Amino acid sequence: MKQTDFPIMTDRQLEEITGKSWQEWGELLDAWGGRTQGLSATATYLIEQHHLRRLWAQMIAVYYKWNWSERQPIDG
Repeated sequence: MKQTDFPIMTDRQLEEITGKSWQEWGELLDAWGGRTQGLSATATYLIEQHHLRRLWAQMIAVYYKWNWSERQPIDG
């Protein structure tokens, strides 16, 4: 992911708060099938399965949709 595309915070800051970097969240959401899920479903997944607070789940979901799932080829 390119931090310059949506510079909310650095990998280090996100990792300190959530335990994962932008890259790790992107890979986790890809493995879950996030490219075919909506924004709300993605945030709900992060809240329910990874116990994130709503604010962080929504921020990660938005970043993922804007900068990860739409820009990388599904086949790798």
